[in-house]
Amino acid sequence: MKKQTLHQLLTHIENSEIPEDWVKSVKLLEKEYNQIKHVINRPNPPRIYGLNTLVGHLDDQDLSHDSLISFQNELINNHSIGINEFYDPFIVRCINYAKVQSISMGGTGISPDLFKRIIHLLEEGFIPRVPRLSSYSCGDVIPGAHWASEVLCNLNLRKKYTLKPKEGLSLINGNFVHIGYSVAISSQMLKLFKRIILNSFKVIALSKSNPSNFKFIVNQTSNPYLRETFKTMMKFSNQQKGIYNVQDPVSVRSIPQMIEALLNGLSQWKQSIEVQLNQSSDNPLFDRKDEAFYSQSSFLALDVSLQASKLIETILMVCWNIERRIHYLLSGRINNIPQNGASEDEHLGFIQLPKLVTAMVEEVRMKVGRRTFASGSSTSYGIEDFWSYGVINNNQLEELIKTTNKILEIEENLIDKLNDKFNVVKTKELYEAIEELDSIEFNYKNI
Repeated sequence: MKKQTLHQLLTHIENSEIPEDWVKSVKLLEKEYNQIKHVINRPNPPRIYGLNTLVGHLDDQDLSHDSLISFQNELINNHSIGINEFYDPFIVRCINYAKVQSISMGGTGISPDLFKRIIHLLEEGFIPRVPRLSSYSCGDVIPGAHWASEVLCNLNLRKKYTLKPKEGLSLINGNFVHIGYSVAISSQMLKLFKRIILNSFKVIALSKSNPSNFKFIVNQTSNPYLRETFKTMMKFSNQQKGIYNVQDPVSVRSIPQMIEALLNGLSQWKQSIEVQLNQSSDNPLFDRKDEAFYSQSSFLALDVSLQASKLIETILMVCWNIERRIHYLLSGRINNIPQNGASEDEHLGFIQLPKLVTAMVEEVRMKVGRRTFASGSSTSYGIEDFWSYGVINNNQLEELIKTTNKILEIEENLIDKLNDKFNVVKTKELYEAIEELDSIEFNYKNI
């Protein structure tokens, strides 16, 4: 089976398409499920967590044969708790796709019959209510239970579906809420990155920054997208061939390094998501070769959590860079732009704007400054929260993206007003350069 890339999955989600690999995986699931039935129907079946035992720290208690089926529904109902604030439809669609992608990889114990029924729900535009802020510690079982409950409700509206042993546990288990949420945010993140590129270019053009800022990184970067982007920025910076009285401030000089660091963080986060998309996620997992269930922790997506944490730190750096260059644009050090952007008829100009942006950066820094390893608590009998703040990190990342977009909007409006007011850059040349930047292909396919 081919690996599913983030770019491919986002394309399927945005076009409401069902990946061909899901259809192909049905045969694999059928073969696997026949093996599972053989294991659990033995005269003396092995003890299997969540199938013929209770779950959590109660797994030392066995289930009677008569309660194997009813317990699966009890498990879903018991875990369907939390608050009534729900993910938006696009995030839920990503969660749907992440779950079915995970099942398609095998090992969960989901029957091919249930798998095909869930795919049919997705084809019909199934958007369940999945609560926010209900994931904790080592997994997504609470929002997963809400998801599973709505799956069963929708299936039972057509024809009553009876869960088979372990199917209830497998429906709520795994990292699909965390990974689906990450996939959804990745779409926002890609748009943010492109906007940062565009704004950075406008700052370079307006401040007439020196081309030498790009000289070495253009030759040293191994990324072809960055190389072409920096060449375009370099071409539209100061036309005086490197002649200057003083060097640009670091907030302008470091734009190429800042963009490169952000792209690296984005790339590593994307790769960690793709690894999880192409792995089974549940507990326990069925090993087809050994015909046995094994307890493990595939429901954790630790690297995705850590890479998201790194991405948050990188975006905070970008926000601070933007704040500094807004100060520079209004510093009076740029030719033809007076201090504060003031004029004879507007004596104060934009004097309050830098202070507002500083306050916004400080506020978001305090909100999202709590990183993955800040906690030493334990909510799952030995599973410490600091291992798996995946969904919490995503909440912070999503909030940071929104705030960064607001800061970029302020900067963009400021640049446009300064340019209109003082005619620093010819509009036609600016738009031509922007079109040239837009023509450089960039998406999750080529990073």
